Amino acid sequence: MVPLAGATFGLSDQKACLAPTLMQLRKHPNWMIRIDEMTSFEGAVHGPRWPASIVEWQASGATWHDEFTPSAKTALDAGQIAALEQALLSSCEPDDKPRAHLEDIRWFEIGYAAGGTSATELAPRSPAALALAPIFAAARAQHVSSRLPVARTLVMTVKGKQHVPKANSWFETNGWKNRTITIDTSRPGVSDEDAVFVLDWATGSPETLPWNAHTLAGTLTVHGKTRPVALSIEYNDHNLINIQGHAVLFEIREIAEANAHHDFGM
Repeated sequence: MVPLAGATFGLSDQKACLAPTLMQLRKHPNWMIRIDEMTSFEGAVHGPRWPASIVEWQASGATWHDEFTPSAKTALDAGQIAALEQALLSSCEPDDKPRAHLEDIRWFEIGYAAGGTSATELAPRSPAALALAPIFAAARAQHVSSRLPVARTLVMTVKGKQHVPKANSWFETNGWKNRTITIDTSRPGVSDEDAVFVLDWATGSPETLPWNAHTLAGTLTVHGKTRPVALSIEYNDHNLINIQGHAVLFEIREIAEANAHHDFGM
């Protein structure tokens, strides 16, 4: 990949947006544009944002993946790539109209290599950002559709310990209780999106991890094949922001939150 400094490709011309960047970048044989879909809420415009998904576009094609499960990638077709290019050639001029309270906002940050820091961002609700949003939504829907038949065969049973606080004192311990959680994605009530998310997370997780209060371990069965699995449930923004959006993982989030500031022997 050819990483390029953000200062080299600023957005001095809001109407031209990324057109000059694309022209220069694609002169290199190994060029890449990485588009990070970020999300926040209107009430936290100046606060932290968290990544939702990523598109990596290069000469050989483009792929989409959920930020939390980067190994599960979906290829974009020629039509989607053409729409992607057209979106990046759209205006970057911001739309300063008042927004609804707690409106879900999508930022798109641009980088020029896989991973790493982004070089610039598109103004939310700019024509470029608005054109990118349906491309990302369609890619996510395509990913869910393609993975769903396998996802519906998943059964995962994991075990761990949950901190039990003393009455009226969250930080003082009253011991630990054993927890066993079974997730069967074929059960009624498990959404398609949840089933695929669990599949991507579980199949991308290792067989073993150091045993502590922030690890769940057990078995994963997909398409009739079973292997050990270990999940990291460390209490941090990256884990919880991704886990909390999936109802099927409620019990896992419950343990992660209970064990947030505790470990065995504390």
